Order: sequence, then structure tokens, then C-alpha cells
Amino acid sequence: MGFDQNDSRPIIKPAKKTTKVNLAMVAAVLIFFGLGIGAICWMKVTRGHP
Repeated sequence: MGFDQNDSRPIIKPAKKTTKVNLAMVAAVLIFFGLGIGAICWMKVTRGHP
């Protein structure tokens, strides 16, 4: 599968339902990792050192 260099149409079509689902999945994964990293940092800061 290749892309035509002279084609003026965008490669990604944001109006397609599958594109919206893929972008939502990427956003969900990034939020998940962000919350996970935030939780780990919060636990390290709030726990007292023995």
C-alpha cells in the first residue's frame, strides 16, 4: 500500500468513524499512563521513608 504524492486529499480522514475510534483509543491509553505515573509519584511522595 502506498500513498500518491500528487494526491491533494488528506491521508487521515477525521470524519470517518474508525479514525475517531482510533484517536479516542490513543487518548484513553495516554490518560491511563498519565494517571498511572501520577499515582506512582503520589505514592512515593506521600509514603514516609522507614
